[in-house]
Amino acid sequence: MTVTRRGFLKGLASAIAIAGAGCGGSYSCNSYGCDEPASEETFLEPAPQISPLSPIDQGLYQNQFNMAFVIVSDDPAQVTDKKIEYISGIADKFGESFSNATWGLSTMRTSFDVITLDSLLTGSKKKLDRDRAIKKFLETNSDDYDFITFFPFSQTEKENATPEFSYGIYPNQYHSTLQNRISGINISFKERPDLSKKLLGTNIAPILMSSEDYQLEGEKILSGLLHETGHQWGMYLGEDFNGVDNNLGVRQQGIHFYRGLHSPYSATTPMDSDHWVPNGDGTYHRVNEQELQSYHPIQLYCMGLLNEHNDYGGLLNRKFPIYDCGGADTGRPYNFQSATPHSQVSINDIIKVEGSRQWVENP
Repeated sequence: MTVTRRGFLKGLASAIAIAGAGCGGSYSCNSYGCDEPASEETFLEPAPQISPLSPIDQGLYQNQFNMAFVIVSDDPAQVTDKKIEYISGIADKFGESFSNATWGLSTMRTSFDVITLDSLLTGSKKKLDRDRAIKKFLETNSDDYDFITFFPFSQTEKENATPEFSYGIYPNQYHSTLQNRISGINISFKERPDLSKKLLGTNIAPILMSSEDYQLEGEKILSGLLHETGHQWGMYLGEDFNGVDNNLGVRQQGIHFYRGLHSPYSATTPMDSDHWVPNGDGTYHRVNEQELQSYHPIQLYCMGLLNEHNDYGGLLNRKFPIYDCGGADTGRPYNFQSATPHSQVSINDIIKVEGSRQWVENP
């Protein structure tokens, strides 16, 4: 039976209790942890309801966000009703996807009209000038958004359109952070009051507007937006995996989860860790069954949704396996069919080395 995502939070806490009792019940376990249960019944309890936060907690544990979706074009005539309708549909779906990805612990309001801006693509390659786009946007909109996702469209992007799906939507897709007041997750203090008092970050997603008829599958687009938005908080803590001595090797490329960090879902997570199942000979292969994804618990800690006050049954101490599947800094190619157990890590293991997540009022 399929595990319901909404009930996963309580189920994962239950998994810890089961593992502590000798890994009984319907879980398949070894020294590196427990695989997902075979039955849905364990997961029937609902996730905690979102509650308002006090002003003191807002910075550290903010759990309610909003996002504007903005089309940018060098030729307004190219922005057809069909394109606007398409982006509006993505906006409508992303709020639910983000809430599901955070186990219902956070919301992302996206019930805004898609806004079209022009004359902001510069240079021969028609790249978006992010700062100019933000300023232009705020000329006619209130400074009340946590995120803006820009969809630049030009003839240049149309020529570069490709059916390859890489890191969410397109290789040119990226996130940039404007404001960060969180320490302890290996990112530094940052603010841009000259641009915005509230805006946390922006996503750039050019491929979505590449042509009238080329559209990636909806679930992949939503996964791509989960990925880029997730870069506001991660993945920067830990170390890049090298397959030798780094027990905190949960990362690759300095900004993504290592693919061998076990996903506790039957799918990869938005920041790239995969789900691994045993081959029966001591090795593991990856199986990613779902398209729509949930954030890894380590990512939820980076977001402040799991913390020392709300760890939901001991998730900060939960050990997550790391399988050596090559790649990253190992000097070897990826091997997704025969990975070997390397180590295991908990959120508290990372906290002991890098410190806990803290609010930074001033640098």
